[in-house]
Formats: sequence, C-alpha cells, structure tokens
Amino acid sequence: MAELAGNDVLTRSMRELTTITCLIISLYDAPTSSCCREDEHANIIGAIIEGNENRAVTLMLEHLEDIRSNLNLRRDAPVIELEAVFGAI
Repeated sequence: MAELAGNDVLTRSMRELTTITCLIISLYDAPTSSCCREDEHANIIGAIIEGNENRAVTLMLEHLEDIRSNLNLRRDAPVIELEAVFGAI
C-alpha cells in the first residue's frame, strides 16, 4: 500500500518493519499458535477496497494483537542464538 501511495520513505520503512516482524515471529512464535488466520489479510484488504476505514483499522489492530498474543516473550523463554538460526558464517 505504501508503494501504491508513492511514498518512498514509508515504503522503505514498511519493508524494514516487515523483515524485522517476520524475524520476531519466526523466533518467538509460540509452537502451539497458528500464525495468521487464513481470512485475516483478505478481510483487511476487502475493507480497504470498500473504503471502510474504521473496519480496516479495527481488523488490522485485531490482526496485530493476535500476532502479539501468540509470541512467547516471557523472561523465562529459552534464549535464541541467531547464529544457530542463520548458521555459522
């Protein structure tokens, strides 16, 4: 969407944020969670296409909260070594 809006700064920021978010989800997603519900992204895009800003915002906030609530961010969670994740360089 940032690209479609023609906003280069926002596009770059969103790409970086997406990369970091994917890494965090990969590292800290609870093993019993099911990432995104299959209809979440379609529902958000549908609300945007319909021009229903309030619904799009509500759905996006719910989506982000679902992701956050499935992360294992407890202090007693195992320490994750990035070298082990990405392999020795």
